[in-house]
Amino acid sequence: MDAEVPPVLPSPQVTPAIHKPKFRIECGDATTMLQKEPDNSIDCVVTSPPYFALRDYHVAGQIGLERTLHHYLNRLMLVMSEVQRVLKPTGTFWLNMGDAYYNPTVGTGGKRKGKKSGDITHHYADIQFESTNIYAPVPRKSLMGVPWRVALAMLDHGWTLRNVAVWAKPNPLPHPVIDRLTASWEPVFLFTKSDRYYFDLDAIRLKQLSGMSTAAWDDLDNRTSFGTEEMGDTPASRTHAIRKRKHAKGYTGNPLGKNPGDVWVISPDTDDDDEHFASFPEFLVSICLKAGCPTEVCEVCKLPPIRGRDGWNWCKCNAGRQPGIVLDPFVGSGTTCAVAAKLGLDSVGIDLNPKDAAHAIERVEEAATARIKLAPTLQESNKPRQLTLLELLDAAPEVKPSDVPSTEAGDHSG
Repeated sequence: MDAEVPPVLPSPQVTPAIHKPKFRIECGDATTMLQKEPDNSIDCVVTSPPYFALRDYHVAGQIGLERTLHHYLNRLMLVMSEVQRVLKPTGTFWLNMGDAYYNPTVGTGGKRKGKKSGDITHHYADIQFESTNIYAPVPRKSLMGVPWRVALAMLDHGWTLRNVAVWAKPNPLPHPVIDRLTASWEPVFLFTKSDRYYFDLDAIRLKQLSGMSTAAWDDLDNRTSFGTEEMGDTPASRTHAIRKRKHAKGYTGNPLGKNPGDVWVISPDTDDDDEHFASFPEFLVSICLKAGCPTEVCEVCKLPPIRGRDGWNWCKCNAGRQPGIVLDPFVGSGTTCAVAAKLGLDSVGIDLNPKDAAHAIERVEEAATARIKLAPTLQESNKPRQLTLLELLDAAPEVKPSDVPSTEAGDHSG
């Protein structure tokens, strides 16, 4: 029997006062624009930087076409340093990156075509890629391990790496190679600044495929039905006894749903109106934001609630609350900020390309306006409740992986 999800969840992600989310899209170099942002002002960062040696975005100062991987890493770490400064101690940083293969023939004046229609052609005549390893040459045709080089560099700079989720792409496009496997996944790293940070697992739990009803769980939790000897004298021993009895009866799992784990099967979005050929899926971003960004923070200290042994604990300011703030320093077509707006969160996006920045402004404005139109649906119940993913993603007809082919690993920058 499927587990029933209770109508009220022990989560801070409850229906807030409906407002039009605020956002800013800045056009410029990520490091330079981030230097203008105040310290400890961002609640959550979700981004996917331009991949190394993959695309020419035809914008002066772009990241990704450096002559060596060493130079690429140095430029990225300048951005990550600013992200570390602006992120709150309670914040989370979700970083998606794809890998690349070392091909020393790239940059000899040839052409490379993009993966989406529109005759997107990239010229590498001015780029001659050199040795891609600081210590020793990487063999031709070898994966360069770019995502992990970035992750290890961030660990050296004081970040805490909490998770590496696998973004698995079903039905990936076949690669024109016969001597290796098709690349069909990319890593999504979860970094934090400290060991105490905001994370709402209940907001992203999945429905149990088997289990028991909430009422049945509550019945087994009735401690008067247990002998005092079996229950023990401490809270820990009582909890252990309850779990032992439930497992003995064949009941497993959390009644709120199961932990989604670190393998996410998600196809990319297929919006023909999105001209940015390297955007990542809204559903992927929604997972990161629902788990890692608080719906509300204190207006005075700007801190979110933190989960403790007895539930979620707010600060002692006794003040009003305001939406959490999301940042994407490589916002591209605006996916991160658009999803943030649909979730009722404020956001800041940065992109070097004026055309992409302009497109992102239009897209996020549309998402923020749609949020207001959902107000009657979101406020129809006076009871606190966790918003459903369908509501939060603008009542999309289906929020699940599509059956369309995905692009190969390393084909988007956020």
